[in-house]
Amino acid sequence: MKKSVFILAVSVLAAFTACQPADLPQDPEKTVTYHASQADKFKSQLNEDGSIVWSPGDAIHVFFGSASSARFASELAAPSDNADFTGDASGLDEMPEGMNVWAVYPYAEDQVFDGSTVTLLVPDKQQAVAGSFEQGIFPSMAKTNNLQLKFYNLCGGVKFSVSRSGIKRVRFAGNRNETLAGTVKARFDPAGKPMAQSVPTAAKEIVLEAPDGGTFTPGTWYYIVTLPVTLTKGYTLSFEGDSPMGSRKSNSSVTINRSEWGVLEEADGLRIDTQALSFGAEGGSANLKVLAGGSWKATSSTSWCTVGPVSWTTSADVVLTVAANEADTERSADVVFEMTDDASQRCTLSVTQRGVHYPAPGIDWSKAFHHKSLVMRFTADWCGYCPNMGKAVNLALEQHPGKLEAVNIHGGSSTYEFSQYNALTNQYNITGYPSGIVDGRRLVQNYAYETTAQYIGQYMAETESNYPVSSAIGFTSSLSGRKLTLDVNLFLKEPASYKVTVLLLENGIVGYQADYYDGNHQDYHHDLVARMSLTNVTGDSFVTEDECERKDLQFTADIPSAYKMDNMQVLVYVQRAYGSLPVLSSGNYGGYFVDNAVSGRLGATVAPAVD
Repeated sequence: MKKSVFILAVSVLAAFTACQPADLPQDPEKTVTYHASQADKFKSQLNEDGSIVWSPGDAIHVFFGSASSARFASELAAPSDNADFTGDASGLDEMPEGMNVWAVYPYAEDQVFDGSTVTLLVPDKQQAVAGSFEQGIFPSMAKTNNLQLKFYNLCGGVKFSVSRSGIKRVRFAGNRNETLAGTVKARFDPAGKPMAQSVPTAAKEIVLEAPDGGTFTPGTWYYIVTLPVTLTKGYTLSFEGDSPMGSRKSNSSVTINRSEWGVLEEADGLRIDTQALSFGAEGGSANLKVLAGGSWKATSSTSWCTVGPVSWTTSADVVLTVAANEADTERSADVVFEMTDDASQRCTLSVTQRGVHYPAPGIDWSKAFHHKSLVMRFTADWCGYCPNMGKAVNLALEQHPGKLEAVNIHGGSSTYEFSQYNALTNQYNITGYPSGIVDGRRLVQNYAYETTAQYIGQYMAETESNYPVSSAIGFTSSLSGRKLTLDVNLFLKEPASYKVTVLLLENGIVGYQADYYDGNHQDYHHDLVARMSLTNVTGDSFVTEDECERKDLQFTADIPSAYKMDNMQVLVYVQRAYGSLPVLSSGNYGGYFVDNAVSGRLGATVAPAVD
């Protein structure tokens, strides 16, 4: 069974300096104050910008061993990252020696501590809040031997939006009847994080009621809080108004982790996992997934492109079949998927197919080849300085339209770690993030982003002035299901030693990004992320001995299901040995510079460009 993990990266904030035992109250009969900080994202209240806060009126339950506990209340006047909680600590003198104080948010009178676990409630009936979750339903825990409490979340959940009006209630359940909520006996694991040891009273379904007895607002994010769980056979999300309105069902295994949110955009609507497919003249078939919150149907614009099944009552796996094309010319078709009860809920799959004698692109050798520079950014989602250089690269792309390609190489321990990043960091002597390399020659450092963009432009101009472009690049890519076939055509004016690198990049990845400038992001858009290399990542070497040589290459690859093919593109770049050309470089990067680069989406044809 294919397994996917709901991904929303979680940042750990720096803990406050721990107080020493001497900081504990000398007279335990006195009222004392604990300082609560946040070790995880999401606490009492979730703001629209993704930040986390304690809220006015919050209270925690503090346990002084199993015999005594007290309610500690905050006196916040406004939401805050940190909070002081004050209460009666007379139970300290009853604590066994060496035992930590335990604390639980939110406070509930019926919570019980037995010395190793706390019994608390994760409710299966929840009230929706636009852009957040109901206050007091997202439990967190802390333990301490001083006055500092660092809270960790026990639960995770699902973040979703709807596209239709009139939905009053949403139900969430695992397809194997897994436990999602209930009365929980929670403890700390060996790493000091909360976990459910057992669930004496288990709930297998969570019901989320619309705010204020009304309906869910289309396009607004809502949250369902659950215990961490792996739903081995997937999940079902059901929608109700005055009557049932459909359901969205997934049969793939998914995991909801502690302190993370699975994202289901327009969960009640209709989506397909790819928007375009390309086939060779021989035809073939492709599998795609239809994600639907109710009944749907599919219609093809032509008889040579068929889909099955043509209708279903919920999400389904669909097979698209394309017949052989015996004509010389390319042909295209559209397959329209739409909700049975709402034709406005629709999406279109575009299908193209080559002809029998589909020609490889040629070129006019008498013209100057169009040149594009390449900027390679070394980054990571844990790197708080990296978004600043990301802004610089984006600005440079805007300032030099049609003259610059870019790729982001995520390093070790990043959620989007590129498996071959070490080879590139070694080639370019990268010792810290962020770092940039322009045209394989010049190191770009992290200044104010406008300044960094200027350096990128300066190094691009240096390449244009000192290294006349010698290569032009064209390619044609086709897809059969998730299998990619890529034909690359290289046109090389000058005899020289070359290398060619082919990378697959993914755009539109939404996830966590540390940011020391603008605050950490939960919904950061990661673009141009290196995912796969179809060549040696430092380049496949070859030599041309004559002027105006053409080199044709073919590559195939299976695209992992974790990657969204609609968001992927091909990047091809050619490196040339310096030979007799001047070496204008920030370091010893291996004797080659980037001569030219091009990119295009999967399934597209990119012709070699001349000026």
